[in-house]
Amino acid sequence: MIVAVSGSKGGVGKSTIALNLGRELDAVVVDGDLTTADLPRGHGPDLHDVLA
Repeated sequence: MIVAVSGSKGGVGKSTIALNLGRELDAVVVDGDLTTADLPRGHGPDLHDVLA
């Protein structure tokens, strides 16, 4: 299953919702925002671990 959380307005809780949803589903969460990625580190594998 792939779930995307997106929106154009900043500051509405997209990262918080994505992180909490990933925790509840025990899933890998990838922040696709290349300029201002906001997901906290240390909550499971990072992108380098997943792609390795």
